[in-house]
Amino acid sequence: MTAYGMLVLTGATMVGFVPILPFVVLGSALQALGGAGLLVAAMSLAESTRALGLITASLAVLGATGPLVGSMVGDLLSWWAALALPALSLPALAFILISATRAPAAAAPGRFDHVGAVLLTALVTSLVFIPHQPIPSLLGALAVATLLARHLRRRSDGFLPAVLISTPAFLLTAGLALGLAVINFGILYAAPTLLTQRGTWTTAQIGLVMLWPYLIGGALSWVVVMMTARLRTRFVILVLAGTGVLAAVTAALSSGHRHW
Repeated sequence: MTAYGMLVLTGATMVGFVPILPFVVLGSALQALGGAGLLVAAMSLAESTRALGLITASLAVLGATGPLVGSMVGDLLSWWAALALPALSLPALAFILISATRAPAAAAPGRFDHVGAVLLTALVTSLVFIPHQPIPSLLGALAVATLLARHLRRRSDGFLPAVLISTPAFLLTAGLALGLAVINFGILYAAPTLLTQRGTWTTAQIGLVMLWPYLIGGALSWVVVMMTARLRTRFVILVLAGTGVLAAVTAALSSGHRHW
């Protein structure tokens, strides 16, 4: 966990004190990696469904308010300060480490699979860049996927456990999460354009209108996580899939209207 904090600290330092584009990009990437690591660590420390739901709800709320907060910080201070906002997580990390030293000693973890972590990160990064650079990103993703498959044969219990890939329940839920994320971000990017074309709203008004549904959804996700732990998996999948399809259809029908 300390290593993740060092990534965030190093990235924030590069962003805040080295105003050169390559260093700013690298610093932002380091902060993103450190933040992802801290997120994984937080989920691993969650001892109950309630705690995991709280983490999920917090992520949703912060994700909704993050752009607005970043814009305000950029206007009041500078864009450097806005990019260095992830450094605010470091004081919380100090409290976590102090609590960990007081807790009973846990069993020694196995050797961390650095190669698997790098390969999985490279694969996800290649897939993300496919819409921008289709051919190079697709070729890179295929190459990395091949290397990752070979690595899984040698280290089946590594960073990406091989048992997950062969588990239908995991693949189904992961595919559902991917589909819901695509629908969510599609609506998120399409809604401002739709509101601008169909009305006379300003950018600030559009941002405020889109903020409250995400805040409510983020708060409700805590309840949803706790409820799904008590329900059957098939029922949860059907409800979430149906909700996602309904959202996509509603957005498509709304975009077809010429007037409000």
